[in-house]
Amino acid sequence: MHLKNSTITLQLPLDAASESVSVKNLVLSCDPYMRGSKRTDRNSLFSSLSPDSPVVGYGVCKVLDSKHPNFKKGDLVWGFTKWEEYSIITKTDSFIKIEHTDVPLSYYTGLLGMPGMTAYAGFYEVGFPKKGDYVFISSAFGAVGQLVGQLAKLLEI
Repeated sequence: MHLKNSTITLQLPLDAASESVSVKNLVLSCDPYMRGSKRTDRNSLFSSLSPDSPVVGYGVCKVLDSKHPNFKKGDLVWGFTKWEEYSIITKTDSFIKIEHTDVPLSYYTGLLGMPGMTAYAGFYEVGFPKKGDYVFISSAFGAVGQLVGQLAKLLEI
C-alpha cells in the first residue's frame, strides 16, 4: 500500500502469509485502564509504556489494505490500535466492523465502546436493577460511572 502526500510517500507492506490489516487511525481513546500499562507484566494484554513505541488503546480506524477475510479496504473498524496516524495491525481479534455510521465515530470510543459496554454489562447483567432500587456509583464522574448514572436515570430509579 502506498500513501501519497505532497511531501512524503509512505509504504505500509503487509505480510502475505498473515491476516494483518493496515489502517488510518481516525479517533483514539484515552481511558483510565491505560495507567495500568505502566506495569512490566509481559503477560498482560498491554505491554508496558516505553519512549520508543506508541501507546496502545481503543480506536476507530479506516482499513487501507487487508489480508484478513473479514475486513476489506474502506471498512470502518474499532478495536485495539496504536496512537499513531497509520498502523499495521497483526492481532485483529479485537477489531469489530462498524455497521452503523449514523452516529459520530467518536461514540465507538465512549458510549458504544469499552466504557459503554462496561457500564451496560455491569448495570443490566450484574446489577439487575428494578424500579425503586437504590443505585450506588462509587465514581460517577468517570467514563463508566457517568454512563451508569445515565442508565439509572433512564430507568427512573
